[in-house]
Amino acid sequence: MIKKVVFICGAGHSGSTLLGLLLGSHSKCFYLGEANKVQYLYNTDQPEKRRYCKVCGAECKVWKEYSQKNDNEYDIYTGLEKIIENEVVIDSSKELNWLRGKINFLSSRKDREIYLIYLKRDGRAVINSRLRKQTDSSYTDIVQQWIMQVQDTNRIYNEFDGFKTIVPYHKLTKEPERVLRELCNVLNIGYEDRMLHFYEEEHHPLGGNNGTQFLLNRVREKEALPHKVGMKKAYFASHPQKVKHDNRWKLELPEEARLVFAKLASELNESFREE
Repeated sequence: MIKKVVFICGAGHSGSTLLGLLLGSHSKCFYLGEANKVQYLYNTDQPEKRRYCKVCGAECKVWKEYSQKNDNEYDIYTGLEKIIENEVVIDSSKELNWLRGKINFLSSRKDREIYLIYLKRDGRAVINSRLRKQTDSSYTDIVQQWIMQVQDTNRIYNEFDGFKTIVPYHKLTKEPERVLRELCNVLNIGYEDRMLHFYEEEHHPLGGNNGTQFLLNRVREKEALPHKVGMKKAYFASHPQKVKHDNRWKLELPEEARLVFAKLASELNESFREE
């Protein structure tokens, strides 16, 4: 029976896929990935990366069965506990309306505990990551997107009166064992070393970061999946099989982007800042 639902909130490209996989490697936990993507499951109008498990594809033993059995798309937890045996599920959806809706829904039910983890990463690192994908967007637009998402997430976190904690990305990646032990204490589950070896565990995430998920595929020799999860970018192709701090932004972020960010978001970034 699912007893606890853990939401990882924060700006996209902040490391939530990594944190979800780490927590989801605990024997009591199941990482959903971006659970808001259940609405796309097996919908042929959607691209493959949205409609299937990012590791297993169309034949995923969890999400295929879920799509066949679940009769209430809003209450995904009741549908899932017919399939999985884990007590804790982790959701790293970035859609804030989804997050608000699920928190309100679970609060009204009172039959499951809700936890909120705010993963904070230096906004300059987030901007640098987004620039790789949003090649047609201006620096100002990308920075404004970060500002709006952070401001909205701050409101949700501040208004939430349940179990909640803040995790800085650079602490997670530099001291993963210490941070995971602290999170296990918050979640009231015993720490397990297997969490640090997330790439060896079984996972069934929806959505999420392709690069991080490539580490799962590489160790299991599943690079040739039909939905092409693990894009072999140079950074992840040479990535060690362990948690690694990503500070590429310090070398890659263009000076003009730094100036725009400093002008628009330096104050807001203070609690996210990595030196």
